[in-house]
Amino acid sequence: MGLAMNRIIGSGSRRRRPIWAVALTALAVVAAGAPMATATAGSDHTTDRTVLVWGSSPADAAEAVEDAGGEVEATLAVVGGVAARLTDRQTTLVRRTGLQVNEDAPMAVAGEGFEPVPPSDHQFAAINPGDDWNLDAGAGVGVALIDTGVTEVEDLRGRVVQGPDLSGEGTTTDTYGHGTFMAGLIAGDGNLSAAGTSRHVGVAPGAHIVSVKVAGADGDTTLGRVIEGIGWAIENSERYGIRVMNLSVAVPPLSSSYRADPLSAAVEAAWASGITVVAAAGNDGSHVSSPGRDPWVITVGALDTGDTLGPDDDSVPAWSGRESTPRATKPELLAPGVSVISLAAPGSTVAQEFPGSVVEEHYFVGSGTSMAAAMTAGAVAVLTEHHVAATPDDFKAALVSTGRPVPGELGRALDLTAADLSTAGSPEEWWQQFPVAFNGLGIGLHDRMPWAEAGSDPEHAAWVDERWA
Repeated sequence: MGLAMNRIIGSGSRRRRPIWAVALTALAVVAAGAPMATATAGSDHTTDRTVLVWGSSPADAAEAVEDAGGEVEATLAVVGGVAARLTDRQTTLVRRTGLQVNEDAPMAVAGEGFEPVPPSDHQFAAINPGDDWNLDAGAGVGVALIDTGVTEVEDLRGRVVQGPDLSGEGTTTDTYGHGTFMAGLIAGDGNLSAAGTSRHVGVAPGAHIVSVKVAGADGDTTLGRVIEGIGWAIENSERYGIRVMNLSVAVPPLSSSYRADPLSAAVEAAWASGITVVAAAGNDGSHVSSPGRDPWVITVGALDTGDTLGPDDDSVPAWSGRESTPRATKPELLAPGVSVISLAAPGSTVAQEFPGSVVEEHYFVGSGTSMAAAMTAGAVAVLTEHHVAATPDDFKAALVSTGRPVPGELGRALDLTAADLSTAGSPEEWWQQFPVAFNGLGIGLHDRMPWAEAGSDPEHAAWVDERWA
């Protein structure tokens, strides 16, 4: 699991050359389609490590772990499992019960060479917010941000709910710098740049961020922490008004099928609970990472808007993930993800190590599918305010059906106004149907979501054409 690679850009002579890249890459990733290593002759049966045991219920998983002689570390109810310490021999015993077992892969930060480049700021205009957009857009909508925490700087003042610190660092402050950047793209109100020539706003300044911190100052996290964070957001969605979840995270798929991927199980549980999940496509070029590969969620690739506001010079960088599978074509959407400007977290690792990337004292410039996902999450928050009763399937269909085609690309460019004013298709047209990865909510899902299981509304009254007040 890793935070989707971001390239932070400073000022200088060229525009889109990366100044730094951060990727939380697995140090012990299970190869796609391959099971986790089991005991073999000569292997160390006594050394244990943290794994995820899942696929039935937390009680069943805990019983299997304890019967094998392992130790349960944490409950991961959203995927019907636990995080546990197991040796190879114990892992073999647990697998014999039929439960899924995956490494709880540790992550590390990777750097990249750079050359300073000058930023340009037309990222917001590129998504067509419309003439009626204002600083209250997204009011009342909570966006869960599973990331490195959020520092409540002026542009976010009064609109950050500090959820749990799962990083073990002991503070909810963003000591790394990634989460605050994402929060600014989603909900920054631009107060710190209001007196300048360009106000750097997020897409939904009226929304509030519910921060779930899964990584500390070194950027390290684990698969289990991210899944635990997703579960916490689901459990607390009603309390904090969470209707959108941003996952600017990416890891190579843990299995050949998304249905055997614990991240897919977690994000589908969020989707089924009424939370629209927006995931980064990842930066592996010809592949889409997990959880973005899951067919249910909205997956977003990076759009380079070029040097002009018009679409004529738009392109998609080679590193932005994309692929077509029998289940789904990914990403469905493209959003600005090259040389975008957002908030810097004061004193964070990023701010200290890359001072040349700072723009106008309070902001950074960066590139990555992380950024594209965050901008899209903000757009979903705006749509959620306007279409309160709509389902995650509705939001996805509205955005994809109205997106602007980009020549040669699988995804469509985000057009917020077009999506907001779209006329709903029938439930059969707009509501998705895929085999679920795992019914983490325990409500008997098979190949459709609860709103579809309950029966189709021929008038599809949940989607109502409205405008900003």
